[in-house]
Amino acid sequence: MKNLELIKVSDLELKLKEVQSAIVNGELDALEIYSVTSVMEKQIKAFNAIAKGYAKDEADKYSSKSFEAFGKTFEIRNGGTLPQYEDDPIYAEMKAKLKEREELLKTALKSSDTIYDSEGLEVPKVSVKYKSDSLIVK
Repeated sequence: MKNLELIKVSDLELKLKEVQSAIVNGELDALEIYSVTSVMEKQIKAFNAIAKGYAKDEADKYSSKSFEAFGKTFEIRNGGTLPQYEDDPIYAEMKAKLKEREELLKTALKSSDTIYDSEGLEVPKVSVKYKSDSLIVK
């Protein structure tokens, strides 16, 4: 693949406007477009995951953490630190108790009866937030 030609961002922006207009005008079916773009999105993510590893190797060849290439600015960032709170026995115990309480609250929410915890206190029926509906393409 010596002559890999990628679609320009400006071309994609133009195509997006054309497709949106065609959907609004009834010239294209939104479900069909959504099904095609969903597959494309998965393929692009897979392609990007593969390319990213090689791109990191190429970026390491530059002498600075920020550099220009192919009309874009790239920046190499070091990964952050993640404290391992579970190493602390007190934290781990509190987290386990919190998980148990969550399960008890879920049970109370689903039950038509009044639920009591191990200390004899009534477990309240907490409010519920709803997630937005989604459309999945399989």
